[in-house]
Amino acid sequence: MSSRRALAAAAVAVLATAAVPWSDGPLRRLAGGEGEGRDPAFDVELDAHALRAAAPLIGNSPYATEWPVGSPLQQGNLKAAGQLYFARGFPVLERERAEWIVDVRAGRVVLTRRR
Repeated sequence: MSSRRALAAAAVAVLATAAVPWSDGPLRRLAGGEGEGRDPAFDVELDAHALRAAAPLIGNSPYATEWPVGSPLQQGNLKAAGQLYFARGFPVLERERAEWIVDVRAGRVVLTRRR
């Protein structure tokens, strides 16, 4: 009988938690509430529209991402954006193996076909 009571108490606790309105406190930020738009919030300035437009062109081809004068943070954000927007593609580290090169020049995303 005590296991039923424990289960009932757990169910009540879950329902009570769900009924409590969300605030803008730290719990909401931790839970990852609503986003501000359909694009992710990158740590650096990236043109999500250009990345989204490049995705159908890359398709399932091998691609490499480069930010020649970028910091490690910028390069990492570009790589993560590539993994998000070019999910069907095959990321490669070596430029020679890539059919497409996605790089950032003067703050703009540039897509270049190698083959």
